[in-house]
Amino acid sequence: MKKRRLLAVTLVLALVLGSVALPAGAAFQDAKGHWAQEAIERWEGRGVVKGDEKGFRPDDPMTRAEFAVVLDRLMAYAETKVNPFKDVPAGTWYTKSVLGAAAAGILLGTDVDKASPGDRITREQAFTLMGRALMVKENEAGTAAYSDAAEISKYAKGYIGGMTAAGILHGSNGKCSPKSNITRAEVITVVDNAIGDIVDKAGEYQKDSEKSVIVNAAGAVLKDMAVKGNLIIAEGVGSGDVTLDGVTVEGSLVLRGGGEHSVVIKGKSKLGTVLVNRRDGKLRVAVEDGAEVEIITVEDGSDDVRIEGEVGTLIVENTEAAVEVAGSAGKVEVPETAAGAQVKVAEGASVGTLNVAAPKTNVEVSGSVSSLTVQETAEAAAVTVNAAAAVSSMTSAADKLNVDGKGTVQNLTVTGGEGVVVSGDTKVSNVQNKGDDSILVGGEEVKPDTGSGGGGGTVTPPVTPAPTEAELKKALLDKVNSEIPGVNGVMSYAKLSAAEAQGSGYAVSVEVYEPSTKLSAVANDVLAKVIGIVKNYGQIETLDVASTTGISLNAADCDQKIIAAVKAWGGSGWNGDTTLADVVGKADLTLTLHGASGGTSYTASYTLSFQDMSEPALQQKVAASFTGLGTSVGEFANLSAEGAALKVTVKTAAANKTVGEVYDKLFNPLITAVGGYEEFKTVRLGDSGALTKEELKDAVKLTAAVKGCGLGVAGTTKLSQLAGKSIDVVLASNAGKTYTFTLSFVNETTEA
Repeated sequence: MKKRRLLAVTLVLALVLGSVALPAGAAFQDAKGHWAQEAIERWEGRGVVKGDEKGFRPDDPMTRAEFAVVLDRLMAYAETKVNPFKDVPAGTWYTKSVLGAAAAGILLGTDVDKASPGDRITREQAFTLMGRALMVKENEAGTAAYSDAAEISKYAKGYIGGMTAAGILHGSNGKCSPKSNITRAEVITVVDNAIGDIVDKAGEYQKDSEKSVIVNAAGAVLKDMAVKGNLIIAEGVGSGDVTLDGVTVEGSLVLRGGGEHSVVIKGKSKLGTVLVNRRDGKLRVAVEDGAEVEIITVEDGSDDVRIEGEVGTLIVENTEAAVEVAGSAGKVEVPETAAGAQVKVAEGASVGTLNVAAPKTNVEVSGSVSSLTVQETAEAAAVTVNAAAAVSSMTSAADKLNVDGKGTVQNLTVTGGEGVVVSGDTKVSNVQNKGDDSILVGGEEVKPDTGSGGGGGTVTPPVTPAPTEAELKKALLDKVNSEIPGVNGVMSYAKLSAAEAQGSGYAVSVEVYEPSTKLSAVANDVLAKVIGIVKNYGQIETLDVASTTGISLNAADCDQKIIAAVKAWGGSGWNGDTTLADVVGKADLTLTLHGASGGTSYTASYTLSFQDMSEPALQQKVAASFTGLGTSVGEFANLSAEGAALKVTVKTAAANKTVGEVYDKLFNPLITAVGGYEEFKTVRLGDSGALTKEELKDAVKLTAAVKGCGLGVAGTTKLSQLAGKSIDVVLASNAGKTYTFTLSFVNETTEA
């Protein structure tokens, strides 16, 4: 029995890993005459699938682990140590492939923390994973080709329909058979239908393709070729470079690999759509020598992208993405989904139209922008126009717009929004206030245009008078907040939130992620940098640290005095072994700055509060809040939590209850329990947009978010129908760190 088991294991490893070397064609004896023979032999030759001494076994089912290995051989996923699955042990023949596919956003798992590698993969699961990997355009309408379309799971419909419309899937006898296990021959047929070739070595490559082409090796140069499907620069390229010279792509150029040394598009290359989907690291896209690129979209997952050369339209979709235009773009769009995005127009670069709809977008112009529009939805957007830069026309309808920098805005038109402020350093030639509220330009109030010819309308800002105390405090606040990202950049164990007005002073949240960090390390990394910022500002004369007052910043020993003041605030027990854990929960630390400028003196106090924002602490807090709802929701469900996994087990007695019947008693408390903390600014439910804490209390907005989160919830949905479904609840802290909790539903008698 042991010998038989050992032989079986050996054959599986040989089949998937190709560890048994066989003569050419030996693996195909059982594929001779099979309907998939040509595809099997073609892709075995490319190393995507392997046979063993028993043959290829074309009609055998395939496991989820084996399918992940096929994807890995196509895309060449990078090795990752991040393992979200408790059923994927380290060191197996499939570990790298499963974790690589997960890190790429392709394999999401069958449950919160399960990949189910040994399970046979169904047809709809395989089609969905392949659709994600190939960036197939989703098209649910395409499933109408199948008589059993109603059996296709919601998550799979878009990809199955899209692959059907693209001619990759055909079904059998008019059926898709989504829940059936897919065979090895069927998998390789899908690969063959979708992919024309793989470029897996550095060097020049020149071959047209009627299908999609995958590039998974750095140093590849594609020259004078046409691709009718998608051209995928895969994860295997890593941070290397790829060059497209005279390449035409009818589908999309998909960038999942490539680094700061770039993907170069040049010559007579002609691309309609470029989708940037690089998960980690910087990416440079250079358009050169007259190449044509119509649209570049920076999608979810991409966070640091530089675009050089000329492009038609640039769309920034990802939250908190950092995108730099270092050439020219006819149009740049920042839709509402991209909250917190950063868009830079580099020195010498130009943008025709820049349209901002996302809240808290940060636009920095060092080049030129012809027309900049800040939509009503872009609350708290910031626009910096640096010296020698110019914006010809700026229109805004957003609340809390802040414009600063030493550059020029030729025409500013405000059509709405409260709290619009333009710095005195910014040169504004003409201002039109067509809104309902006054705006502040260079310290002067510009009232709304009433149509009476006075008191508002079009004005030329006067010469700025001597600064007021309020203006100096605002300038200091801007300076502090502009420097906070630099301070955060030197530490991984904690982050500072932006300073916000609180009473007569300002509040800064210090989020501690690694409480075991010693304060000696914090002093070495951070304190010197913070002291330098304050001293170099020039206006600040003395500093109070907690109860220690009057520390002169001009004194030679001011650094030592500040450190001594912090220790005095901490207590006599503080020493080299004191950690951030000792700081969390202490009384707030207040820093009071005394300064003067232009004959005006001012005082500004900044209060630092320390919060334990380590993942274990937050998970414990959320779990306690979540499971603590048992008494209020116990009529319908049992609640449990393990780490970031939150489970709702629907009781059998409540299985036929509809969502509409129990919404107020079940869903409202669940979401509020997870996201209703002061530490968080926003909560995002699955596919819905982010909600602020205030919006979370708005029944209408919360209900809309639940309906749109991806659970497929409607008023008539039965609780039992939620079994097997889950959504990610993403919490964003004041300093911008995100925490993901997975909320899943199971039935009392049958677990997903």
